Amino acid sequence: LDITHCVVSKDRRYLYSCGKDKVIKKWNISTSNCDATLTGHESEIFCLALTPDGKFLYSGDESGTIRNWNLSTLECVATLEDHGSRITQLCTFSNAENNCLVSWSTDGTVKKWNQ
Repeated sequence: LDITHCVVSKDRRYLYSCGKDKVIKKWNISTSNCDATLTGHESEIFCLALTPDGKFLYSGDESGTIRNWNLSTLECVATLEDHGSRITQLCTFSNAENNCLVSWSTDGTVKKWNQ
């Protein structure tokens, strides 16, 4: 496996990994089994971030695309495409109205997204 990033679920039952194979894997920590594979990225994935409530996962790839995954359904619910190149970092936080995402890219930009 060529893993580039991983995060642990809020309940500490799962680990999500991403890598150069363009997929996200959901690993069961207690059994070490891969329970699911999330597909949809067309480029290598370099970073992941969970929302503070643990309900959504963001992933950023080489092309500058960010995907928002619903962890209950394991489906991509939104695609964000406003960066021109690789997403290097993702960070989530909540404010009074909604979840927010901040993304950094090798195109030299930092963007804030309200979700």
